Amino acid sequence: MSDHVRGRSVEELEALLAERERELAAARERERATADILPTVTRANDRHSVLDAIVDTAARLLAVEHLTISEGVGDGIATIAASSGRLREQVVEARAQGRPFVRLPFTTRTTSGRAILTRSSVRVDDLAAARLTEFTDIPAIPADAVLSTRSFVVVPLLRDGEPIAALRAVRFEVRPFDDAEVDLLETFADQAAIAIANARLFQDLNERTTEVREALDQQTATSQVLQLVSRAALDLQTVLDTLIENAVTLTGADTGMVFRVQLDRLLLWVNHGVSAAAIDRLAAHPIRFDRATVAGRAALGRGPVRIDERWPRSITDARTYRVPMATAVFSGRIARRHHRVEGGFREMLVQSGLHSLLSVPMMQQSGVVGALVLARREPGEYPADVLDLLQTFASQSAVAIQNARLFAEIEEKSRQLEEASRHKSEFLATMSRELRTPLNAIIGFTDVLLERYFGEVNEKQEDYLKDVPSSGQHLLALINDILDLSKVEAGRMNWSWARSTSGMRGSGTGDDQGAGDTKGITLKLEVAEDVGRIEADERKVKHVVFNLLTNAVKFTPDNGKVPVSAVRAEQGVEIAVRDTGVGIAQGDLGKIFEEFGQARNQAGQTEGTGLGLALVQRYAELHGGAVRVESVVGQGSTFTIALPERHEAAP
Repeated sequence: MSDHVRGRSVEELEALLAERERELAAARERERATADILPTVTRANDRHSVLDAIVDTAARLLAVEHLTISEGVGDGIATIAASSGRLREQVVEARAQGRPFVRLPFTTRTTSGRAILTRSSVRVDDLAAARLTEFTDIPAIPADAVLSTRSFVVVPLLRDGEPIAALRAVRFEVRPFDDAEVDLLETFADQAAIAIANARLFQDLNERTTEVREALDQQTATSQVLQLVSRAALDLQTVLDTLIENAVTLTGADTGMVFRVQLDRLLLWVNHGVSAAAIDRLAAHPIRFDRATVAGRAALGRGPVRIDERWPRSITDARTYRVPMATAVFSGRIARRHHRVEGGFREMLVQSGLHSLLSVPMMQQSGVVGALVLARREPGEYPADVLDLLQTFASQSAVAIQNARLFAEIEEKSRQLEEASRHKSEFLATMSRELRTPLNAIIGFTDVLLERYFGEVNEKQEDYLKDVPSSGQHLLALINDILDLSKVEAGRMNWSWARSTSGMRGSGTGDDQGAGDTKGITLKLEVAEDVGRIEADERKVKHVVFNLLTNAVKFTPDNGKVPVSAVRAEQGVEIAVRDTGVGIAQGDLGKIFEEFGQARNQAGQTEGTGLGLALVQRYAELHGGAVRVESVVGQGSTFTIALPERHEAAP
């Protein structure tokens, strides 16, 4: 048995045991409270709830009337958590308003200020005496105060050795804190420091996540707008509707409007969130395109205009004269003056209760085309990122408008070109018919003279007369080609569809064979047995083959050969005509199918009308087929026509 127990009475031993049991119970309570507060600290997502839990638990364990946590804010000490009383209500109210609750200066002459600045605990047995000598920045307690701070202890909250706040325990009577209580308070201070640090990290993470999410939303919206802008030529209204809707959603505005310039007015083009009554008012009283309006000044100044809850007499002197919104609404004289300045737009703002405006111009190289306006019912300025986003949307709006205008101009030019082409084709068709009739008469009467139906002609006369039919036939072929091409372009060509192979089998005889006789050229026709029948206009297929043969003979040297073949292809028939002429340069292959496009012969001269290959291509396409050419300079060319087994649709 120990010496301090031996020799004592039973009563003394029982009292000693009871004291030890109380100490053990207090230690267990402190351990339990510490264990209870640790999970709260580790879940430090909500800074205020964690701090409130710490001050409540510490106040209960230390049996103190009041406990607070304070931090330095500028040159003052702000209470950020309180365990009870009126002070807690004031702290909660300040939190809700988003402002610090500052009561004392941030100096060593206040208890919390000294603990933070010196990084050490401050223990005062009786503040009534210490306030007069050490803590002179603490105001005097009113004489009639029911409760006043007497004994207290303040410990700093340190994080990595740096003070971030102070934990302060208060008793409203002179009952000094012992070392065990100070140790417990310092333990809680360490936990509070962890909670504050974790909460700050979590807050920073949330803010960063919000920034990333907002940036992603803006990027997504901008990408969507860019995709729509590419289709603006087809549906400008949809592009602008989507753009203004995204602008309102991403910026938190209540309404959005796009105005377009028309002479001396700004007309409402599209809107989002604007009431029908406001739209009618703007239609009845359009905004003037001048500096006396928000949208007008943005457009003319080619820069953003921001107006918050205060309204000027006119936008021009906005920097020097500002009238409160309530005055502008309820004062008849000032309201009328505003009405004269901003017309229907001013009335619309008043009726809709809109206080904060942001307007940016929509600009093109040719000038300003309009303005984009956002409005909010809550007063306050728009942040810089909102301005940047709106300027991006305004730029995209201007691009969409420009694209739509250019597309409309292209459509109009195309319509005019189609109309001119139709008139040209009709004119050529008419003129070709008018020219062919007298030309046939000339050729016919020349043949009559050569047959000497009206008497003899001398040798010189006969030579001249023989030139007339050949020249006339050449001119007649030109007229026929022009007439056929004009009919095709005008959609007036007559077609006779039938299933046969005679178009290929008959193309190597007759006139096309005669074309090669004058140069001693042999035409060799090869038609595969499995060619079968195709649905085509036989006369036009013959015309196509004849034109290709004529070209081949023209560019093939004397006494040469022109092979012609017809084989079965995957979807129909392919007819190929090959010559051994000078060939065609790669740069000219795309031009030979143009109207009046011509290749050169061996002498470097052009022959023919330049319409034959154009007709070949058009006839092939109208059969649902195509024509291709392979050529090597100095070796010759091969033209291949691909015709489907059945034509896709009648021209």
